[in-house]
Amino acid sequence: MAGFNPRKIFGGNVDGVEELSRDLDKLRRTDPVELDDAAARRATNRAKRAAEVEAPYRSGRLVRSLGQRVRKKFVGIKAGSRVRAPHAGPIHWGWPGHNIRPNMFMIRGINKDIRGILGEFESGVTKWGRSIGRRFF
Repeated sequence: MAGFNPRKIFGGNVDGVEELSRDLDKLRRTDPVELDDAAARRATNRAKRAAEVEAPYRSGRLVRSLGQRVRKKFVGIKAGSRVRAPHAGPIHWGWPGHNIRPNMFMIRGINKDIRGILGEFESGVTKWGRSIGRRFF
């Protein structure tokens, strides 16, 4: 998409429009998901701690395998791996063929602290909005 050309629309010079068009182009290219990794890390850390509380505990391998993932377009928590805790998936989602009922410990933990987790994301978005507001208003 080409940039905004104020001369074509307004037929001459208008004070501040060119600066505004440059700022709007910068804003269009800026991905808000990338802007505040710290808020995403705080939120996933909080979700991870909530899931740790709800996780079943026998040997502690499942709790130690919980981790957080903060990527460019994805934020989440994970449990288990092939080596550390291969049983994490069947414990959480269940395995009907082996008479293992789903435990859903990650979902239960997140649901108990959903307001706090969303609050962390909201603080990051608010911070991003304030930084934009200072430039434009």
